[in-house]
Amino acid sequence: MNINTVNSFNNVKYVNFTKNSASAKKTGNNGIQHDAENPISKPLEQLDVVKASLIAGLGFGAKAVCEIVFDDTTIIEDAFNAGQKLANKNYKNVQHSGKKFALGLASSAAIIIGVIGVLAGLYAAFNAPKSMYKGKVNAHKKAEEMDVYLASNRIEQDLYKQVDNAAKEAQTQEELEKARQQYTVLKMAKNEMPSFVNNK
Repeated sequence: MNINTVNSFNNVKYVNFTKNSASAKKTGNNGIQHDAENPISKPLEQLDVVKASLIAGLGFGAKAVCEIVFDDTTIIEDAFNAGQKLANKNYKNVQHSGKKFALGLASSAAIIIGVIGVLAGLYAAFNAPKSMYKGKVNAHKKAEEMDVYLASNRIEQDLYKQVDNAAKEAQTQEELEKARQQYTVLKMAKNEMPSFVNNK
């Protein structure tokens, strides 16, 4: 009796970040070994934390400027006057009063944004050591999760190959049905990628 094999048992996509061997390891700066295919980078994680710190710093700077302005409204007038002086100094050839006034407003806004930027930079610099440490911790946690995923991924791939071979070598309908059941179980227990990968 000719038994048709189950097709596409192995038609499953796997994440392979490099072509390194499964047993290869890479050692980080802290001496901890991770899978050579692990794409998690400590500098990139630290950069993410620093960027978040800068964004938080911009919020801090904007809030500080708003509170100062509410406490002392003359600061708005000072910024406006400074902007008009800058416009008069830098755009002497502009004769139209409306255009010069608009340039003055733009200069005033640039002054305020500059102050917010300086405050944001100071905030980020103050938090830099904490940001660097947090980046290291994040990188270590993510690298460990990715190590587990990659190892499980290889095991899953090997199991799919075994089931596929069992289906191709099946001599009876019972053996083929058993291979089908094993394939179904494998699909239900699929190795999920770490949540931080799915969130990006």
